[in-house]
Parts: sequence; structure tokens; C-alpha cells
Amino acid sequence: MKKLSVLFLFLAVLAAGIALSACKVPGETKSAKERMDGFIADVNASNWGALNGHTSKSSLMHYLASDSFWETNFSAGIPWTVTSAGTTSVATGNGLTYTFTLEESDPDFYVIRKISNGAADFFN
Repeated sequence: MKKLSVLFLFLAVLAAGIALSACKVPGETKSAKERMDGFIADVNASNWGALNGHTSKSSLMHYLASDSFWETNFSAGIPWTVTSAGTTSVATGNGLTYTFTLEESDPDFYVIRKISNGAADFFN
């Protein structure tokens, strides 16, 4: 019984740590360029589970996009490069081109709000 209690305590601490790591640290800043550089670095490393952390919580897709969503839409373009200008960035890879629109969720803290493939916004 004691082992079970220790296991539950460990899992509770682990869950709290994971939840807190996804939160913005007070005073933290992230420019639009820094956000996009981090997103593209995660894409090029096939770190699909980290990509939602770069997106806006005001986007419905933030809650719906799974690891397989990101892999399906980005794996064929690896390696991706990105060019950023203000709150708009263009990523290219293996003939694919995606346009990103970023928003300021907090002062000096930018997140990805929308991704378009030219024909449609597939993340919005």
C-alpha cells in the first residue's frame, strides 16, 4: 500500500511539473522571430509534441492539433527555413511554402495564430 501511495505522489508531482512547464514565466518575452525560430527548430527535429506550445490558445486548432496533425503537415518539408518580418513569417521546405501570422498574447510575447498553405488556412 505504501508503494502505491508513493507512486501516486510521484505522478502528482510529475503532472504539476508538466503543467507548470507549459506556462509563461512572468516577465518572459518572446519576439515573433524567436517564436518562429523555435517552432522551425522543433519541426526540423521532428519534435511534434512541442509544436502546440508555440501556438495561440485563442486558436481552436491549438486544442485539436495532435502530433500526427503536425507530422502530416510538416514532415515532407524537412528541412524547413523561415524568413520573418514583423508578425508575418514564411517557411519553406522541399517545395512547400507556409505563411504564419503571429499575435502578441502578452506584452512582448508572441505566439502563432494562423498558418496558411496558400490555398487555405489549415491552422486557425
